[in-house]
Amino acid sequence: MPATAAEFRSFFGETFRNTPEPMIASRLTIAEARTPTEVWTDTDVRLAGVYYLTAHLLALESPARAMRKGEAPGESPYSAERKRLEMIVSSGFRTAGVSPYAGDVALYGDE
Repeated sequence: MPATAAEFRSFFGETFRNTPEPMIASRLTIAEARTPTEVWTDTDVRLAGVYYLTAHLLALESPARAMRKGEAPGESPYSAERKRLEMIVSSGFRTAGVSPYAGDVALYGDE
């Protein structure tokens, strides 16, 4: 189910209250396309990823850009959280302390 501008505003509180709804909706569409469900399989994490990418895209707009100080070009306060979420979803399933080859004796030459 696609995210809405109202849900986006609720997620970020007052931060984007003055941002026009059509602008939010268009950036949500871009963020949804760049957050595929095949990779972002957890629904809640995907939704957060969509929201943070949307916020990042909005923060790069010229009105918001003038308010940001000390950030690298192309960066925003939201891009760091989006990158953190990308690392989580791209890491895949992990089990600490268990070899991925445990029980697969044939890999070691034992038949």
